[in-house]
Amino acid sequence: MTTFTLFIFIIMIMVGGVAVDLMHFESERIRMQNTLDSAILAAADRDQDLSPKAVVMDYFDKAGLGDYISESDITVDQDTAVTYRTVSATASQTINTHFMKMTGIDTLDVPSSGTATESIGDLEISLVLDVSGSMKGTKIANLRSAAEQFVTKILAQSEDDTTSFSIVPYSTQVNVGSELLAQYTVNDAHNYSHCVNFDEDDFQSLSLSTSDALDQTAPTDGWYEWRKDSTDWDDRYETCMVSVWDTSITDPVTNTLGADTSREVIAFESDETVLHNYISTLPAYGNTSIDIGVKWGVTLLDPDTRDVVSNLLDDEDHPFEGRPFDYDYVYGNKILVVMTDGIHTSQPVLDDSLRSGLSPIYVNNNDGEFSVVDYGNSSSSDDDTYWWSYDDDWHDLPYGEPATIKTTDWDRQRVCRYYPGYGNYCRWEYVEVIEEVPVVGIAEQYNYVDLFANYSQEYVENEIMDDAYGNGSSEGNVYSTNNSMEFVGTSTKNTRLKNICDAAKDGDKITIYAIGYEVTTDSKLVMQDCASTINHYFDVDDSEPGNTIEDAFGTIATSINKLKLIQ
Repeated sequence: MTTFTLFIFIIMIMVGGVAVDLMHFESERIRMQNTLDSAILAAADRDQDLSPKAVVMDYFDKAGLGDYISESDITVDQDTAVTYRTVSATASQTINTHFMKMTGIDTLDVPSSGTATESIGDLEISLVLDVSGSMKGTKIANLRSAAEQFVTKILAQSEDDTTSFSIVPYSTQVNVGSELLAQYTVNDAHNYSHCVNFDEDDFQSLSLSTSDALDQTAPTDGWYEWRKDSTDWDDRYETCMVSVWDTSITDPVTNTLGADTSREVIAFESDETVLHNYISTLPAYGNTSIDIGVKWGVTLLDPDTRDVVSNLLDDEDHPFEGRPFDYDYVYGNKILVVMTDGIHTSQPVLDDSLRSGLSPIYVNNNDGEFSVVDYGNSSSSDDDTYWWSYDDDWHDLPYGEPATIKTTDWDRQRVCRYYPGYGNYCRWEYVEVIEEVPVVGIAEQYNYVDLFANYSQEYVENEIMDDAYGNGSSEGNVYSTNNSMEFVGTSTKNTRLKNICDAAKDGDKITIYAIGYEVTTDSKLVMQDCASTINHYFDVDDSEPGNTIEDAFGTIATSINKLKLIQ
């Protein structure tokens, strides 16, 4: 029993000794692996100017492990422009055993290896920029500079044809442009705007159907009494209006047919000069609809938009053919940067009853005189009577062919009269002659889209309908701002923004950076809620050095770099 007990005791000592040796081995392995991981991460950082191999060696020397690695154990892969850098290293040391010698094992090899890389990889970026009226002056100038520097920095650290930019300027609306809008189906299509009105469901999804009809924004202005040929046309307030007759207009919210295109969405562009030229001309005016801007921004990152992008590129060999790439594409990242300097403001939308169909108003194509058809016969017992602006009276036909007007002329005639006791007395007199003369020109009936593209609702109410029916008429009141338009308010737009941001963040599909540019507390909270995390929100103020709009864009550009261990 004594011999057996001693044998068991020796076995226990040997097993315990082996555990001690293994613990020592694991401790040294973790120490060396942690040192190697830290060293190659630092060496792969493209912002440091030292030799990557020197960085790794320095880490090991300072950790007292310099004897276990040499420069030949380190490999560095990078291009000339250092748009990416991959650093791999191996290290090994040999430790002596204490108890395992009894089993014939005198030493243990402690290996460590790893690879770290920093690169942007394939990038899809949507810049959603506030160009509302509050951005005028210094703010829009600073935004242009910051956005240009952002583009330059991202492209400088990217391989060619790996980074695509889409820029979505927004104010009251988003002008997507004729080419992009043509990829979608729209209700009551017209050429007066390239905007669409979204409903609540549209903000629950990142995709946007090309087959389901979208509500194309109708031209409208409910605040000013203007007509297309008025001298104050350039100063009118527009919600989503397009000039088709005057290409000199410099600041419509949306436009087409050769008019100003400075705020049309630009999609999947990588040419630095094109992007800079576009950004440098962005004007500022209008209300604020962050929700619509973000909706278009995420749509241009959504894989379901791939066919749309392919049609826009119109080139099978284009480097961005096949984009937007899938959300789970491991070598790519989808980034949305949204900035604002304010809060959501009301978005006016023309009432459905005035968006399509024929209006009661005609215009003569020769002299511009109006006719108003009285379908309700409120001013006459005749069927479909017409008021004319020509004479402020009602007639059986609109003012145009084949209607006639009475003209009065004076004919000089010699008139003789007999006066008893005096005889005939003759003199020259002017005699009134009344003739029926055909109206020159055709009376063309406006549909509602064309009517409000030419005249504001206030003009229609005050200068046409009230002239026909009397001031304050019920017929004219239909066109008042309160009755002709609906308004999407701040609270509704905040909810819409939250919904679309939540959809983008779900499953980390899209990384959202949000910038509040000298904003209120309420706006700050809204933008923080949109950002991917609290650390993805930037509260900037140009009066604070180091916290300007340019600083925010610079930090975002830096953080987009991917520095990670891949082995």
